[in-house]
Amino acid sequence: MARKDNKGRNLHTGESQRNDGIYMYRYMDIRSGKRQTIYAGDLAELRAKEKQLAKDLDDNILIDGSAKKMTVNSLFDYYMATKELADSTRGNYVKMWNGHVKDEIGNLKVVQLLPSHIKAFYAKMSRAGYSYCTIKLIHTLLNPALEMAVDDDIIRKNPAKNALSSDYGKPPEEKDILTLDQQKKLVSFMQESNVYNIYDPMFTVLLYTGLRCGELIGLTWADVDMKGRTIRITHQMNYDRINGQMKYFVSTPKTESGLGGIPMTDQV
Repeated sequence: MARKDNKGRNLHTGESQRNDGIYMYRYMDIRSGKRQTIYAGDLAELRAKEKQLAKDLDDNILIDGSAKKMTVNSLFDYYMATKELADSTRGNYVKMWNGHVKDEIGNLKVVQLLPSHIKAFYAKMSRAGYSYCTIKLIHTLLNPALEMAVDDDIIRKNPAKNALSSDYGKPPEEKDILTLDQQKKLVSFMQESNVYNIYDPMFTVLLYTGLRCGELIGLTWADVDMKGRTIRITHQMNYDRINGQMKYFVSTPKTESGLGGIPMTDQV
């Protein structure tokens, strides 16, 4: 004899109604081998959830509790654990995430994240005065993390896929570049100054090699080939906030291309 609810309606297999009137549907999660339960305030809502559950199962979407509870922050941590990155790059990515995403949409559950959430988030950054490049960098972290969630059958489609628009953010500002004449005047000023002439050797190397400050600081004489007139970049100085304090550390270049020799001009 079929079970009935308190209104006399027949309940399907797995369905039941508690004494307080709440409806339940119990099923076996084949992947985890665990019994799972969904709840609803009325029978129509329960049946709608059962229908969505059946669709998720047909589409091979993960339905266990841990997958449903995963937040965007947790997904990002998982995504970063899969990446082989230089320490400086990883530190920059984590700093960008913690500074912009973590407390905005990071605590939302991945299965509840909508394209509108991401677009509203990007629009908020845009109104706050962030550039398009900054918003695009955030997107390059969020989008592949969510794509991984699609590949892992946690969500059906990536809500960030078409969320980025060139309308977001301030356009990049045009940089003023010193002309050759201005460079010569600046060098002459430094050389003739009793205050700034001590910086002339360092400035000359930076100006005529294109080295970054961190790369210059990381140089040793072993990296300088005076006979071959080249400088090899093997290390660079970086800094980041660690345990609340800014600390300096030495790292290797991100790619093999960063190890190439830089020619020394006559000025250098």
